[in-house]
Amino acid sequence: MYAIDEARRKITAAGEELKRNVSGHEARIRLLRERETTLQGELEAAQALVAAAREGMMKRCGDSTTGSPPSLACPRSWPSAKANVAAATSRFPSTSKASRARWTRW
Repeated sequence: MYAIDEARRKITAAGEELKRNVSGHEARIRLLRERETTLQGELEAAQALVAAAREGMMKRCGDSTTGSPPSLACPRSWPSAKANVAAATSRFPSTSKASRARWTRW
């Protein structure tokens, strides 16, 4: 008789523990769903900002459909990094670090 009562108490305690675990997980799922909706809203806002920035960039850089030339404010009209490096290193007879250091001391 005592063993049966003890088993019932253990089963009841285990059932209550499972209910607490389930309710905790349900609360976490609700929290994650709320966070998902918040992040989805932030993502849509960021995408709208990017779209607006792209439109502004297309207006500034010229649209290939209208044939308007890009302005100097357009990054595509700036010299490339390769051209800048080539121009900077062309004044040195050798491109080694030691040689450049020797020429820049003057």
